[in-house]
Amino acid sequence: MGTSARPAAAVLLCVYRNDNSVHFAAALQSIAGQDIASHDIRVYLGVDGVVPPRIEAVISAFPGLIHKVQRNRRNIGLALTLNSLIDQLEDEEFVFRADADDISEPSRFRLQIDYLDAHPDLSLIGAQAIDIDLAGTPQGDRNFPLRHETIVQAMAYVNPVLHPSYAMRRAILADPMVRYRPYYLSEDLDFVMRLALAGHRLGNVPERLVRFRTAGAFFARRTSLKRGLVELQLYSGYIRKTRGLLSPAHGLAFARFVMRLIPRSWADRLYRSSLRHRLLRLRERQSAAK
Repeated sequence: MGTSARPAAAVLLCVYRNDNSVHFAAALQSIAGQDIASHDIRVYLGVDGVVPPRIEAVISAFPGLIHKVQRNRRNIGLALTLNSLIDQLEDEEFVFRADADDISEPSRFRLQIDYLDAHPDLSLIGAQAIDIDLAGTPQGDRNFPLRHETIVQAMAYVNPVLHPSYAMRRAILADPMVRYRPYYLSEDLDFVMRLALAGHRLGNVPERLVRFRTAGAFFARRTSLKRGLVELQLYSGYIRKTRGLLSPAHGLAFARFVMRLIPRSWADRLYRSSLRHRLLRLRERQSAAK
């Protein structure tokens, strides 16, 4: 990429052999189509293991966007691949996360950088989202609390910052302890929990800036005993550190674990129900009233 006097923003994105090449191309195109004028965008791409030619063709189609490619000879997992990308970051001011099958709205990077500039106390922020199916058809809104105080309260029973909407300050990654750990399908939950416990302030912008794909293997991954046990460990640990060993919130963590064991069709209906969003809105109102 050519040199520029503008500051830069990094995007961390990983792809592996089972990712859909059409969705991957759409994800990259949505990054290339950002309406931001204040920063250059640099994609740091992690290729986790050998990928098929159709994925390689997509990578080759975006030479001006992809700044660095980290190629793993074998699949080592999301956490270790992300950490390798973080260690290769250069002089970027902000760092974004993106997934290989989700869509960033054109204004995403601009609005999130503006929000971080306007809220210098925040270390990491996310955004509201729209669920989409495999064809990209909207399935419903995904709502998250805005304020740090609400986020850390909600974190006892739900992940209140959507990982493909992350925007963070590059400065927090200067700490070598601020890295991902290989918790099965829960790396991002662990990441934001540890940020909050370390005193970093979190937030969400009010705009819907990500189209989040909830189809295919999405619900199969969420009805997993292994993932359920990992989540139970993380939620219980967070509750113990923030509310104490005897907090009734431990019951919420166990109830979430039980939900991971229900049939996939039930999980699909429950996940798309309004209960999850009503709980978050209730917590937001309670926090605002304090």
